[in-house]
Order: sequence, then structure tokens, then C-alpha cells
Amino acid sequence: MRLLSIPILFFSAFILLSQSPSKVRIIHSDLNLGRMVNNQQIRILKGSVHVVRDTVHMFCDSAFYFENDDKLVLLGKVYLDNGHRKLRALKITYYQESDLFESEGKVRVTGPDDSLYAHRLLYYQKKKESIATDSVYILSKKDNVVITGEKAFFSDEKNYFRVENNARFLQVDSAKKDSFRVFAETLEYFGDTLQFALASDSVIILQGNLKARADSTWYYREKEIAWLKGNPIVWLEKSELQGMKIKATFDSTKINHLDVYENAQAKTLNDTIPNEYNILTGKSIEFFITKSKPDLIIARNNASSIYYLNEEGDKGSNYSTSDSIYVFFREGKPDSIEIIGGAQGTYYPDSYKGEKKFGN
Repeated sequence: MRLLSIPILFFSAFILLSQSPSKVRIIHSDLNLGRMVNNQQIRILKGSVHVVRDTVHMFCDSAFYFENDDKLVLLGKVYLDNGHRKLRALKITYYQESDLFESEGKVRVTGPDDSLYAHRLLYYQKKKESIATDSVYILSKKDNVVITGEKAFFSDEKNYFRVENNARFLQVDSAKKDSFRVFAETLEYFGDTLQFALASDSVIILQGNLKARADSTWYYREKEIAWLKGNPIVWLEKSELQGMKIKATFDSTKINHLDVYENAQAKTLNDTIPNEYNILTGKSIEFFITKSKPDLIIARNNASSIYYLNEEGDKGSNYSTSDSIYVFFREGKPDSIEIIGGAQGTYYPDSYKGEKKFGN
């Protein structure tokens, strides 16, 4: 999975105007005049305005330059182009003293492989930081990724970005017609050293028939692994896994292996006995996935199982403890169980009417 593999590519879009502080050259305008307002000289350009600042071409319906404030305001279908990326907005204001660019109204930044949409975009040139607000939408065509939220923060120097307030991540595998979705309050990407992503606060992960929930999820791009922490639970088909923490291993966009640690438990709904679950516990549990279906579950260290049988001549429940317990699946359904090392168990036939003791 290439989760958040589009880290700071948007910065080259946000610094469309971040050149040396040279003067703006007027290429064309239908009207060009100057006025004094409140003891301040204002240059007014109107009608098919085209101005250039260094290599950045700016087009708009009208432009106002306030000489005392050293402020430039572009209005009406503003369009900026530096040859690599384009910026569109209804209004752009540049404050020379603070080196701040403010874009407002239907802001759209586009490049060959990526786009950003927002209602407002601030770029602080000295800090090389940007803030996008109000219905932020980020698209990477290269990675088939869409990220949305109410606010986004970008730092070029720190190689970091954060999307918060109802953050969403969507990656589509068009070849396999599958999608990977993450819902959280905050999504962050740290690109300097380990290159990892963090989803925090009420995290939900969806992929096909797999669903996961946790307080936070850490994803390491190079290793293609994710850690689910804080009351993590994973559901796949009719199985449920939970423990203190869960490690998910990816192959491209697919989760193919889960490791559950500390107070690990796997529950699988029994198809033949209503409302009964086969339960597997251990210090750790491995969960193997093939073609998006459970394939094998292994419980290790102080493993125990409650397994319900409903076969001809062999109906009942079996409780076992052992060093390791293997549960094999066929087409996503429990097929057989193998108990290895120091096995102990109790079998309760279906006709048993006494108290059944499972565990302590």
C-alpha cells in the first residue's frame, strides 16, 4: 500500500509566487490608472489584466496595488501560471512585508499529477508553510489517492503535512477494482526520516470485506506495515480479532497478514450453530489472509480454544489448551483445528446438560 505516498509534492504548487521580491511588470490591461485614496497611491488595472512577477504570469479581471502598504490584490477569475503548476481563485492578495499570499474563493491548484481544492489557501513564504481551509480536497492521479478534510497544514522544510477535522483517505486499485479507505479526525505524514503516516482519533479502516477500528494507526511506507493501537479490532468475513495492539502487513494495497499481541483473541462465527463463536486466545495470534479471506489462524503461548462441532456423529463443544493452536479455513470458513504441544482439553457432547467450564 502506498499510503500517503504523495507527501509534500503540493508545495511546489503553493510556492507559485515564492520568487525573489521583484516588481510586478504590466503586460496588458484595458484600463491603467492611478488614484490617491486616503493619502495612499493606488494603481488600478482593469479588463483582461496580465502581469508578470519573475517567471509567474498572473491573469485576472482587475488588480489593485497599494503602494504604502506594498500590497497587491488580484480579483475576478484569478489565474496564475509558473510553467509547472496553475493556481486559480476568485481573489489573491500578496502582502510584501509579511511575505504572505492569501488565496480565497474556489481555490484550485493543479499540476501534471496532482490537484488541491479549498476555499482558502495561505502561503507563508519565509516559513515555507501553507494552510488550506474549508472543504479541502487533495488528489494524486499518480497514486489514485484522494485526501479530504476541513483543514490542511503543509511544511516544506520539515517535509510534513497534516489534514484534520473529519479527515478521509481513499486509495483505489483500479486494476483490482478495490479501494482502501481511512477515516480519522487527523491524518499526518512525516517524510524526513522513517517516512511514516499517522491516523489518530476514532480511526476506521475499510478494505473490501475487512474493517478495522483503533484509537490510532501508524503506517511505515518502506516496510509496508501498519500498527493499530488503542483498543484495536479487526473484522474479516465472520472473524473478529482484538488485542492490545495489531500489526498489519501489506502487499501493495492489500492486507495479507495480521499479528495480534497481548491478550490476543480471535472469534469466528459458527455457521452451523446459531449465535455461537469459535474462540481462540493466546499471548499472540497470527492471522493469514488469502484472496481477501481468512486462510489460517495460529494462537501461540498459553493458547486456548473453544471449538463447536456439528458433524454427523460428533456434535458438541471442545475446550483445549496448548502451546500452539492452528485453525485452518476453507473458502473463508473454519475447516479443521490442530493442537500442538502439551495439549489438554475437555469435550462436551451436545447431550451434556451440566455446567461447561471454559478457561478459568
